Amino acid sequence: MSTKELLQEQIKSARDSFGGTVADLKEEHVHTDPGGLALPLGSLYAHLILSEDIIVHGMLQEKAPLSSTEWKDKTGADKPMPSFEGPNWSKENTEWSKTVTVDLVALREYAKAVYKKNRFLSSQSEGGRVRKRNGLRKYGEIYGCSNYKWIFDRTY
Repeated sequence: MSTKELLQEQIKSARDSFGGTVADLKEEHVHTDPGGLALPLGSLYAHLILSEDIIVHGMLQEKAPLSSTEWKDKTGADKPMPSFEGPNWSKENTEWSKTVTVDLVALREYAKAVYKKNRFLSSQSEGGRVRKRNGLRKYGEIYGCSNYKWIFDRTY
């Protein structure tokens, strides 16, 4: 198995595992605040899907994320996530997570669209490295990620 095939299998496995975990999630549990440091399940689900869309489509593929184009205002989250970086990210994300309203049906449809459109890894050559391109700066500025070191120090 090649590195690329292994990564593709890991992504599929992670999606399947998460999908199985939330398969029976009911609307009445989406916004329940479990207390302590834990966050509501709906906001975690939304964060995961929005992050994949923004990082893979926007930053790595240099395409506009679905959440800002054809799925704008249809992601299932009533407000955008806070910027990924900044000194207050943890506080802002916790506040967002505890206050965002999530439409579970819409979020699941958005997740299907994100997964379907995410073919980035299959288009990469074996042993290739993701390179920084000018377009990343544009999406990084829009979505609050100007430090790409964590992406480019890894081989994908």
